[in-house]
Amino acid sequence: MVNCPFCRELQSGRLPDFVDADIDSRILHETNRFVVMADISPLVPGHVMIVPKAHILCYGAVEDSAQEEFSGLVNAVRTILREHYGPSVILEHGTSSLDPVADHVTHAHLHIVPAVIDIRDSLLNFNTTTIASLSDLSQWAARDEAYIYFESCAGERVVADQIVGIKRLFIRNEIARGIGLPDPLWDWRRHILSDNLRSTIATLSQANWKSLC
Repeated sequence: MVNCPFCRELQSGRLPDFVDADIDSRILHETNRFVVMADISPLVPGHVMIVPKAHILCYGAVEDSAQEEFSGLVNAVRTILREHYGPSVILEHGTSSLDPVADHVTHAHLHIVPAVIDIRDSLLNFNTTTIASLSDLSQWAARDEAYIYFESCAGERVVADQIVGIKRLFIRNEIARGIGLPDPLWDWRRHILSDNLRSTIATLSQANWKSLC
């Protein structure tokens, strides 16, 4: 998609021009359908994302044929993060075709963050559902319904929906609140945590990805 920042970055392999970190690329590993990359402004060292090469709106829209590759990659990323940083949580703001492009990046991206935090209390403002696996997110994609997904360090999974009017960068704000990062440092549009970006790439580019993926 022409106007998608992830599509442009995946095609070029280079960081967006607004990032001044003396780094050419934040891509750490790729499989046939997915890419692991450092977050553009990692809230903690080791904050990464899994981004599909195809432009899809959310991970609920991952095709059945790609589910094994996807779940295997998620497990591999968490294993590598645990080796280098400690336990991690998983978060996604799954978008729908109704979400305004100006407010959200509508190319699916799954945050995996090495931090012992829990945002479930903040999700109680919405309708929440416990699910058994990431593949269950297909229910929301089938309804073209936006959602927030959270998976704890212990593997407890919850989906919040009916999120119309949710604050911009909700997930980043909640992570920042959990780790004690003050405003405006969590907002990548206002501040790039360049040291965390460099550190994440330096550490995880040396990880033994091929042994796990």
